[in-house]
Amino acid sequence: MQMNKKSASAQKTKQRILKVAFKLFADKGYKHVTVDEIVKKARSSKGAFYNHFPSKDLLIYEHIKDKDERYATLNEEIAKLNTAADKLKYFTNNLFKLLSETPELSATLLTMDINHPEISAMFLDNNRYLYKLLHPIFEAGLSSGEIKSPLSVAELTEYLLTVTTGVEARWCIKKCSFDIVPFGNAVADVFIRGLVNEK
Repeated sequence: MQMNKKSASAQKTKQRILKVAFKLFADKGYKHVTVDEIVKKARSSKGAFYNHFPSKDLLIYEHIKDKDERYATLNEEIAKLNTAADKLKYFTNNLFKLLSETPELSATLLTMDINHPEISAMFLDNNRYLYKLLHPIFEAGLSSGEIKSPLSVAELTEYLLTVTTGVEARWCIKKCSFDIVPFGNAVADVFIRGLVNEK
């Protein structure tokens, strides 16, 4: 029980540091923010910062890695589903749920993506786990004939992620004032149904 409390406290500290850091990055620019400034604003310590993040440069990578680890946990459930459509819907539903957990952070990250090319490059890296998760789904769907499209696996993946990013952008522009999960699911469903070859 004690370890669980410590773990929960450490996770809260980590999320607070992330939230503060990304807000500062969005406001001042990534290159103009120091670790000292992040620590001070987060009411934390350098020791706590470096315990979670080896350096400022790795802070964003750590956040991406955390998200991708969450995506990796979906694999087991996705494998149980029979159709590509169901697998894609399961993926997008969980992606929107993940975004909904940290609305303010999601909005800040979107601002950073737009204004800082070096940061957007990290998020758009096609070596990220979510690409590796989606590629086999599209490959299987195309092979079975369930998905009928002249597009490549890479293009289908990019288009689906463009749809989810568009939903996220609209949600952030609206100041996260609506539930992104049902709205996002409805939008993604239109895209997915458009791919499915109804027999």
